[in-house]
Amino acid sequence: MITSIRLINWKSFADAKLYIDPITTIIGVNASGKSNILDALEFLRRTSSGVSIDSALSGSGDGGLPPLRGNIGWAARKGHNIFGIEAEIETDNNNFIYSISVYTKEKVVRIHEETLYDTTAKTNVFKLKSISGKIKLFMLGAELGDADFENESALSTLHKTKGLLTPKEYIKSINTIQSLLSSIFPFKPMHNSMRSIAPISDQYRYDGSNIAGFIAGHKNKTNIERQLSKYATKFPEGDITKVWTEFIGINKEKAELYCNESFGNTTNTVDANNMSDGTLRFLAILVAMLTAPEHSLVAIEEIDNGLHPSRSELLINSLKEIGSKRKVDVIIITHNPALLNFLGPEAIPFISVVHRKHSGESTITLLEDVDQLPKLMASGPIGTIVSQGKLQKALRNQEDAR
Repeated sequence: MITSIRLINWKSFADAKLYIDPITTIIGVNASGKSNILDALEFLRRTSSGVSIDSALSGSGDGGLPPLRGNIGWAARKGHNIFGIEAEIETDNNNFIYSISVYTKEKVVRIHEETLYDTTAKTNVFKLKSISGKIKLFMLGAELGDADFENESALSTLHKTKGLLTPKEYIKSINTIQSLLSSIFPFKPMHNSMRSIAPISDQYRYDGSNIAGFIAGHKNKTNIERQLSKYATKFPEGDITKVWTEFIGINKEKAELYCNESFGNTTNTVDANNMSDGTLRFLAILVAMLTAPEHSLVAIEEIDNGLHPSRSELLINSLKEIGSKRKVDVIIITHNPALLNFLGPEAIPFISVVHRKHSGESTITLLEDVDQLPKLMASGPIGTIVSQGKLQKALRNQEDAR
């Protein structure tokens, strides 16, 4: 499991760590840097999947892989040419820290250093480092010579070589870590893009736009539809009784999403084009959780956008249930006071606040580390103190005091 992410001179962050739990909630005002965390996760996903370093930032150029926000020019924090992203990872046998730092200047992009450190054995499994303009690879401290990894991560390359360069005792660990990082799913559901008929696909898009084609083409299509129907029937309105997909076309190359809505004694079949924004968002998020690999991480931006507060509560309970059953961790980003109030005081250890310091850099503070939290909680629930600006004021006072 990925247990934390550290951002070093990444976009608006100078040096900040996000701790990851089964359900991690991120809150913060607009432009505080919340979306930059999802971009960091997406960067890790791309590079560990074999995407070149420059394409991971700027996109593939053929429209297949969009650029990250800000492209190469805004990847490193202003005034810096090198950024780093670090992930702490727990496996069945050992714990590791994987880190990658990248040099970016005047559109030149290359790996500066990449390391996999075994914290249990206290040794570097591998280190890729730029020395005097050359990329050197070290395995368990021994130099293997110049490496042609300048624009592709060593983790991905070592995984592809199937143990040819990796010490036997670490082959499984490297494969496990590569799998965990490459299966990160930073999800930004866009309900307007989900309304169309979608081609059959074995990959779920990161905006949910091919939800119909992905479900219809999935090997567990029937079970996914059954699970979606199960959770949708729990809507407080009680209007949705079934969710399913149907193939479109002679060759069944496309599919459309449908649901049955019942009002009184009348049942109507509704296609995705006529579903509410909230219903589509709810279903899209559940599909991401129901199809994510075991032990993976799903991060959802603006989780409750378009959802009625009553459905937000159902969604959180559904995420907890699915995540526990399938061993999938989830990060949720929200502004919704009602959802925060629903989470309650027991969620405080798992809530992180993204905010800006006086210097302008973004940082991450655990809610339980806010000095004035007991006093704030005495004045109202979490959502209330956030919506009234009391939390931001407390964080500013805390910075001033230090």
